[in-house]
Amino acid sequence: MQNPRREIEQTKEFAITSFAKDLVEVQDNFRRALNSISEEELGKLKGQHLEKLRLYGTFVEGVVMTQQIMTSIMRKHGVAEYVPLGEKFNPEQHESMYEYLDPIKAPGTIGEVVQVGYRIGKRILRAPKVAVVKRPPPQPEKKEEEVASKEDKEKEKSDNNK
Repeated sequence: MQNPRREIEQTKEFAITSFAKDLVEVQDNFRRALNSISEEELGKLKGQHLEKLRLYGTFVEGVVMTQQIMTSIMRKHGVAEYVPLGEKFNPEQHESMYEYLDPIKAPGTIGEVVQVGYRIGKRILRAPKVAVVKRPPPQPEKKEEEVASKEDKEKEKSDNNK
């Protein structure tokens, strides 16, 4: 028989799962709103439209504060962001969007997070969308003749330069 406390905890998690999924979508929209204007665009406003800049700054502050409140409420109910950057890719926990080569990062690990995921407790509420580092294609083995031929050409070049 399962521990009654654990059973109550699981029941709570399942009870708010649907609601939490809806809140995650709102969080995504806050993130998009805050990323929608670049520093360059802000710089253009500074020189010309001080009133617009002041209003824009107030608006952004309001969006940031609302997002912070929502994040706090989600945490209070056990919902947390899941950013698996650098973790080994696991198809049961991550959704791969694409693969790419990276000479520095280990193949099979998550090199980029395209969209943040969320957990409720230890369960995945929404899998993060990720880019996975892929293995470089295997290099064809050089035959001994090709290696010897290349060495001969290099020796010939050095003899000609003397």
